[in-house]
Amino acid sequence: MAAEVTAMLSARSPRTIVDATLGTGGHAEALLEATGARLIGLDRDPAALEASRDRLARFGARATIRHANFAEIDAVLDEMNEQRVDAILADLGMSTFALDDPKRGFSFRADGPLDMRMDPGQEVSASDKDLLDILFDNAEVAAAVETQKLAELTGLSSPEVVARSTAQILLACGMPLLSFWALAHFRGKHKPVPRALDAEAESKPAGGPVDFSLNPVKALVPVLPLVLLFTDSSLGAFSPLRALQGPAKILAAMLIGIILAGLTSPRVGGQVATAFFEGAGYGYTHVISLVVAASTFAEGIDRSGLMAVIIKGLVGWPTAALAVSVIAAWALAVVSGTAIAPAVSIMEFFVPVAASMHLDPVRLGMVATLGSHFGRTMSPAAAVVAMSSKLAQVPPSSLIRQVALHLVIGGATVLVATLLGWL
Repeated sequence: MAAEVTAMLSARSPRTIVDATLGTGGHAEALLEATGARLIGLDRDPAALEASRDRLARFGARATIRHANFAEIDAVLDEMNEQRVDAILADLGMSTFALDDPKRGFSFRADGPLDMRMDPGQEVSASDKDLLDILFDNAEVAAAVETQKLAELTGLSSPEVVARSTAQILLACGMPLLSFWALAHFRGKHKPVPRALDAEAESKPAGGPVDFSLNPVKALVPVLPLVLLFTDSSLGAFSPLRALQGPAKILAAMLIGIILAGLTSPRVGGQVATAFFEGAGYGYTHVISLVVAASTFAEGIDRSGLMAVIIKGLVGWPTAALAVSVIAAWALAVVSGTAIAPAVSIMEFFVPVAASMHLDPVRLGMVATLGSHFGRTMSPAAAVVAMSSKLAQVPPSSLIRQVALHLVIGGATVLVATLLGWL
């Protein structure tokens, strides 16, 4: 970008230029060579400033270097009694100079201390802070992303959105579970299943009869972390989470659930932690890019005008509009492996015009959100599917086949109940 910046600024024949993010002086050197201007360079990183001083020394008094944050530009110019500058360059973002040094603690590519200070002279480093508390206390979103977006689009508060959607959420959670339990009971106790689905049946021949009946203890394990969180305040001194606050409380509840899962399946218990972190790693490595792709795809549909045409055609057809919002969110989630981006995109399309379709905006938005989460659970790209297939020792496609019918039943039930006004 140095060539483009130099060409643009030199055409204006500047007399004084401020490089507010000097770094190692690459842009500054190019500007000083191409123009006769004076340059004032600011940076908060002493190591970068040292490199830029060596690089710009040949320009003598034309290059003035100051140790300062770009936010302090007014104070620096006042101190220098500069009344006017002709151009200000700010290349904002992370510094490659800092990222490439493991000792600075910014990079994931090499081991190093948890420092993360752009200015090592700053007293407090990242290792002196509880990063989870910082994120929790300063996050702008106080609710799930989908809930926050729905609140923003409808003008309601997040708690109001949750209160009005509780029936839909409970039905969406309950129907797939009841369907799965019913099917397990129907199959009976001696249904031949693939050996990998019964990791504890080591003494049984492959493909032979295994106990497929519902184990109520194992079935309750995923629910217990939620129960602990919802009853924490009521339990008072008896709550195992009483001493924790914020995200630490949630993480502790999740950890309890993981430990209980390992205890109920001792033969695979040792794999729980490995599968958990592999699934999380898979999510960070692959799913983030898919989130961006899904968001870009949805934005492309919107900008092309296709969604406007679809919505216009659905006016007067509330049943079709509700069905399309669910199916579209579901399909995008299956493709992308994430629930957030499709849900938010579909809500942005449909919720603002829900009233013109004689639909409740909150219920429409929540149905789309639930459809998106069902789709994510049917996606081979989802981190949760990767982790679960690792634990079950089956391919993701096999795991998805086990849950697809129950998710479709749950989604269809919520859609029908919403259409009939039962919720």
